[in-house]
Amino acid sequence: QFFEQMLKSIFTIIFVEIISKVSNNNTVTMAAIANFATTLSTFCSLIYIMRKYFKIRNENIKLNKYNFPKEKIERVIKKVLKIFVSYYLL
Repeated sequence: QFFEQMLKSIFTIIFVEIISKVSNNNTVTMAAIANFATTLSTFCSLIYIMRKYFKIRNENIKLNKYNFPKEKIERVIKKVLKIFVSYYLL
């Protein structure tokens, strides 16, 4: 959220200043470009968050791949049932 707010401020100031000079302070055009700057900053933030998410997800997949051995589902069910039965019998 901080990143998005920072981008909104920067994009809005830069784009509105440029358009105000080009369009001779036309307020309708400046409002439109401010809206565009907000949309652009939101899109850039989304791209940043998605890249960060996929990077972290890939790192977690690599870690989980080597830390946990694969077991057959039947064996896992047997282990769970043993724990369940021993808990209720004692």
